[in-house]
Amino acid sequence: MPRPHTSASAIALCILLTTLPGGCASYTLEGRVVRGDFGDVLFVDPGRDPYAEAPGIPGVAIRVIRDPDRLSRKVAAGGRSGPSGDLSIPIGEFGAGWMQELWLVQASRAGYETVEQIVAFPSGRKRVVIVMRDGESTELQTLDPLREQFERHR
Repeated sequence: MPRPHTSASAIALCILLTTLPGGCASYTLEGRVVRGDFGDVLFVDPGRDPYAEAPGIPGVAIRVIRDPDRLSRKVAAGGRSGPSGDLSIPIGEFGAGWMQELWLVQASRAGYETVEQIVAFPSGRKRVVIVMRDGESTELQTLDPLREQFERHR
């Protein structure tokens, strides 16, 4: 027979876990996409952005991939930069922003070289800056290695 205090303890634990930072709450990748001399993905403290004066790039397709080096990788989130290059992409994956793991950030738009960089999301209030340079965009990396092999040997 279950003890009455066991279910009360479980409820209290669930309430505690949902109120902790990074518990099950989503992580939001916030920042800007800007024009620069080379492609890069970096995280900066608000007010300390070396690209603050750089022109923003609107309409950039952004994809975030979890576990990029594993067969179990998957697109965790995606979106587009706004008219001034601003972006805000919620990532509802467990552990984003507080677990030590790697993510692939991809950014693509016609007229700019595609940016693909593996990063670890910082905890706290850092903002992402995706730097793109003028050039020719390339097709984003596919997530299906079997299809890649099939197409290559067809």
